[in-house]
Amino acid sequence: MEASCTFWEHIGFRQVDGKREENWAIMQNGTTEIGLFKGLGETGSVTLNFRGSDTGKFRSIAETNELPFLNEGKSSPDGSGSFIIRDPAGTPLFFDSTAEERQRYDAGHRLSVGDGNGELREGAPLIGNVTPCFFVDDVAACQTFYQHLGMQRVGGEMKHNWVALSDGWHTISLFGREHQGEFPDFIINFRGGDVQAIADRLKASGLTLDLDANEESDGSMGCVISDPDGFCIYINTDPSERLY
Repeated sequence: MEASCTFWEHIGFRQVDGKREENWAIMQNGTTEIGLFKGLGETGSVTLNFRGSDTGKFRSIAETNELPFLNEGKSSPDGSGSFIIRDPAGTPLFFDSTAEERQRYDAGHRLSVGDGNGELREGAPLIGNVTPCFFVDDVAACQTFYQHLGMQRVGGEMKHNWVALSDGWHTISLFGREHQGEFPDFIINFRGGDVQAIADRLKASGLTLDLDANEESDGSMGCVISDPDGFCIYINTDPSERLY
């Protein structure tokens, strides 16, 4: 836990909730929140955690579309509660909202905890906006699943077997296996940051990059690093995407 928290701090995150001695921490950078947990769930697994929404509404959507539940879940009249479903690629989706988070969400906050507002500004230091990327066997089935939950396609083309979907705040990308190469099934993709500056900062912190900052074939800049648990972090930005 300590090694993971220190790693994400080097990248530019700060802890806004949790207790490391109790084996959990919530880390935050810009509009991105990452939960680190030791001893919960399957080691090395990833779960998409959606917080702040009306869980009763989404539970009804899941039931209507016969999406498979992994637990019985719970719900309250104010929309707080929790349940877990699994997408066609096997990724667990954990819908979980407290009453306080519901109030923050309704007030327009993009972050579930902490005193930050997710503002992007130079010098934070920022790493860009996060896009979880999944390499899957059936892009069309996964796209339909996330569209049932209200996400809209905002990029990609089915004829090229990849799509990007968004709920207006965050984006998920789905790629067919032919795009995978040496990447694992799941990567954390940060976009919009100054890749060279981020790579230099990581190396100055004593971290080793799997791939140093370089110009890629499409004109974007990219670098790759793995966290202490082996999750692949791909930092990639086209000049038109720069946020600062």
